[in-house]
Amino acid sequence: MELATLSRAIRPRKSRRGKLRMKHAFLVAAAAFATVGLTGPACADERHYLQMRGGMSKLAPLTGTWDAIWRFYDKNGALTLARGVYTISFVLDGAYLEWKGEHERKGYVPKTYAFIIFTTFNSDANRYEQIYFYNDWPQRVFETGAFDDRRQEFRTSAFIPREDGIHDEHVRTVLSLKGPSQMVYTHYSRYSNESRERTNLVITLTRRGASPQS
Repeated sequence: MELATLSRAIRPRKSRRGKLRMKHAFLVAAAAFATVGLTGPACADERHYLQMRGGMSKLAPLTGTWDAIWRFYDKNGALTLARGVYTISFVLDGAYLEWKGEHERKGYVPKTYAFIIFTTFNSDANRYEQIYFYNDWPQRVFETGAFDDRRQEFRTSAFIPREDGIHDEHVRTVLSLKGPSQMVYTHYSRYSNESRERTNLVITLTRRGASPQS
């Protein structure tokens, strides 16, 4: 008898039941692998989603309609007043906060200054990120920020290259929650040709329907 024939003759034969058990075990292992592959990213996505929602929940007191008094300060400290309105609401299932602001202004085109801001919480970077769109300026401004729980302040900062067409601008903002019905927004600016930052805008926001003292 040839060696190959002898080898086949003495090899134990697998029963049909054994083959079925092996096939079942393979299918179970494949299903388990597929389950891990599918649930891994889903769990990561869920974690990011929950962290994002946790960050956005801190901004919930900002939502609503706010009557706003804008106080502009020029480089010489001169004051210009304007009245406007803010409408702030959650969009995209709470993933973003949408700010719509506007105020009337004399001697400018367009007569109404308006903007939209979208704010979210980036769980990977552990920070807030927001982008501005304006009705009188094609450039978009990107800011990053954090919320100070103890002081109840939302703070942001940004770098705007060639903001005035020549100089870069460094800006930072502080939005202070003074209670359920009032907030104060302060905007600080320093151009690349300036040695010190200055306060160039303060906005007092009062929830519509509430008194300034409430």
